[in-house]
Amino acid sequence: VPTSMLGRELYQMISERLPMRPGARLSVQNGSSPLSLRLTLKQQGMPAASATLSCVYLPVNLLAAWKYLEGEKVDDEEFVLRGLTHIAGVESRDCDEILELPNSLQHLTLSNSFDDSLTRVNFPRGLLQLNFGDCFNQSLNGVVLPKGLQVLSFGDSFNKRLDGVTLPRSLQTLTFGHSFNQSLVDVDLPKGLQVLSFGRSFNKRLDGVTLPRSLQTLTFGHSFNQSLVDVDLPKGLHVLSFGDSFNKRLDGVTLPRSLQTLTFGYHFNQSLDGVTLPRGLQELSLGSSYNKSLQGVTLPRNLHSLTVGNNFKKSLDGVTLPRGLKSLTLGRLCDTGLQFKQSLVSQTLPASLQDLALGSGFNQSLDRVKLPATLQNLTLGESFNRSLNGTILPASLQCLTFSNDFNQSLDRLTLPASLRSLAFGCNFNKSLAGTTLPASVQNLTFGHCFNQRLDSATLPASLQNLTFGHCFNQSLDRVTLPAALKHLTFGDIFNQSLDGTTLPASLQTLTFGYDFNQSLDGTTLPASLQRLTFGYDFNQSLDGTTLPASLQTLTFGADFNKSLDDTMLPASLQNLTFGDGFNRSLIWATLPASLQTLTFGYDFNQSLDGTTLPASLRRLTFDHNFDQSLYGVNLGLEEFCCRGLLVRSSR
Repeated sequence: VPTSMLGRELYQMISERLPMRPGARLSVQNGSSPLSLRLTLKQQGMPAASATLSCVYLPVNLLAAWKYLEGEKVDDEEFVLRGLTHIAGVESRDCDEILELPNSLQHLTLSNSFDDSLTRVNFPRGLLQLNFGDCFNQSLNGVVLPKGLQVLSFGDSFNKRLDGVTLPRSLQTLTFGHSFNQSLVDVDLPKGLQVLSFGRSFNKRLDGVTLPRSLQTLTFGHSFNQSLVDVDLPKGLHVLSFGDSFNKRLDGVTLPRSLQTLTFGYHFNQSLDGVTLPRGLQELSLGSSYNKSLQGVTLPRNLHSLTVGNNFKKSLDGVTLPRGLKSLTLGRLCDTGLQFKQSLVSQTLPASLQDLALGSGFNQSLDRVKLPATLQNLTLGESFNRSLNGTILPASLQCLTFSNDFNQSLDRLTLPASLRSLAFGCNFNKSLAGTTLPASVQNLTFGHCFNQRLDSATLPASLQNLTFGHCFNQSLDRVTLPAALKHLTFGDIFNQSLDGTTLPASLQTLTFGYDFNQSLDGTTLPASLQRLTFGYDFNQSLDGTTLPASLQTLTFGADFNKSLDDTMLPASLQNLTFGDGFNRSLIWATLPASLQTLTFGYDFNQSLDGTTLPASLRRLTFDHNFDQSLYGVNLGLEEFCCRGLLVRSSR
């Protein structure tokens, strides 16, 4: 090569002949010095006859890559991007920096404000996923998308025609956002496309559109309400979902034999009497407005799940439910307005039924209802507020869930010995003092209103997960928490001291809600604790708190803004997250050598000069307010995010 060649040109030539390594960048050395990109070979002292250069793969310098994308000057210029696998949050002002993206890049996400033309961009050959933000609305005519692209996703504003655009043959997933409403008649959809999703506004006819044979999932958004009579649905289609506006007849529509899931939205209310449902259909969901009799409908034998909406008022007495039906949902669980209220006394439920969900309008007694012996999950909707004392719950029942209105005593109720999960809804606020909870219960969840003392309640010895709702604010000092308890979660109002509470030695996760702001200096945190999460209001010093040596994740809420200078963070800590209010210097804080993830919130804007960041750190995140120099910060990071721009070198 001529000695007049720039180092940049030589570097480019060498890098094209050596294999790419995701997560690593190529470094070319001229003796003991790195090759200069701006100087000629002669200026760097290389002889005209021959020269020996060495090449080595080094970890990507994520901070330098981030600076380059931010428009700052860096030594290796665009070559600092090599080895990156993910870039997210690229702004329009960064467009010049993405004209030459590295071939190592696999995922590219443009920010919500990005709206520049991409005609000059050379996308990397290895790019697998391209996501546009909500503001992007540029034509893709003239844009060369990478041949290996598998996922293409548009944001809310995109509404440009795609005829004339060459979509890569490798594309598997294509997603349109809110505004897209263009015809696909002349669009060449890739033959290998598997997933096609439309946004809220799309309402174009599909007759004349060639849907790929490989398509497995087709999803329509809110506005779509076109007939499918003349549409050739792919024979391999597995999932077909309609949005809320769709209300067209399906007799005359050939549903593929391969179809496994069929979902209708809110307004669908067409009879299915003349519709041939595929034999292989496993899931059928009818929206809230559906109120047609199912007596003349042949439900496929293989149907596993059937859902009808709240407006369904027809009797199920003459309906033949498939023998293999495992899940039955009658009415939406949280809808308002017209609601399913039919009695199930005369209905024979399939012997195979495992999941039964009764929607928001259902408030009928279950005393004379024969629940299948196979039933595992029973969910009662918002309006249900009946005593279950005379109801025979199957011995197979594993999960019992109540919704908003239920507020009945369980004192005389015999709960099955097989029960593993018990969840109460919003209004439940009864004492459990006289209630016998099965020894098998592992998960217990209280809703919004529950605020009863648990001093006299016997919690099951097998309990592993205990979750309190919004209003609970009772002392636990005299409560015996089960020795098996692993996860304890408090709601928003809880603000009681835990100094006199014995937390189980097996506890792994402790989560506080919004209001908790008590010192933990006198609290004995279990040696087994792995995750500790504080809510919004917590702003207590941890200087006198003994954090367990087993702690791996520590998360603070928005108000926390105490110095960590004298806080002993456990050597085992791997993840540390600060809330939006934290803005303290870390110069004198000792961050554990094991720390892998460090996340700062909105207010943090402290200089890092003199701060020792652990060499183990792999993911570092700053929010939009951070505006400090990163000079001298040189870590072996795998992911770095600042002001919404993310760069990653790991897979």
